[in-house]
Amino acid sequence: MRLLNDLLDYIVGQYSLANLSLGDLEALVEHCQGAELVVELGTQMGNTTRLLSMLAGQVVSVDVFDKLSLIEDPDQSETYRKDYDLHPHDLAIVSGRLADRRNIRLVQDRTDLAAKTAQIPDKSVDVLIIDADHSYTGAKKDYTAWLPKVAIGGTILFHDAVSGFPGVVRLCDELAESPDVFEIGARSCRTSFRTFKKCKAKESR
Repeated sequence: MRLLNDLLDYIVGQYSLANLSLGDLEALVEHCQGAELVVELGTQMGNTTRLLSMLAGQVVSVDVFDKLSLIEDPDQSETYRKDYDLHPHDLAIVSGRLADRRNIRLVQDRTDLAAKTAQIPDKSVDVLIIDADHSYTGAKKDYTAWLPKVAIGGTILFHDAVSGFPGVVRLCDELAESPDVFEIGARSCRTSFRTFKKCKAKESR
């Protein structure tokens, strides 16, 4: 069984450019399978986007793609540019790679601003995956901008909530004490996701 798990980890890692572990895959299947609308913040090459389209009715994936000028934070801009140079992901390239998946809509914008420009109704998102700007400020902007779009009882997944990304960890730790969401599932070294559910308390204010 250990060998099988190691092989599956290798296959999943290769498929997702080493950004998705087997535990991450299991988390996505658990929370996204059967969802009507999944929003993914951070598309990159679209590998996870394709997977999500196999699980959910509709997927909206947001990224700046080749419009690097949209990124305002200097540190994040440098990080994104290095990633872009390693794995170029122009909108046209990613669109072409995903052209056979009819239930995917790609949005080219800064992920926090897309909460307004993508024309997604409030309380309509079943699952929100935050995997774009990994700084504390950037991840918090994404969360704050998109929270009204998430349905009551909807799921919010933060990817890379591990020690290598202290900003994401810090935000998740803060949200664990928030009245707007509650954390679900035990934290595990098998996955870098931390998962939250949107509370009804947000609606009563």
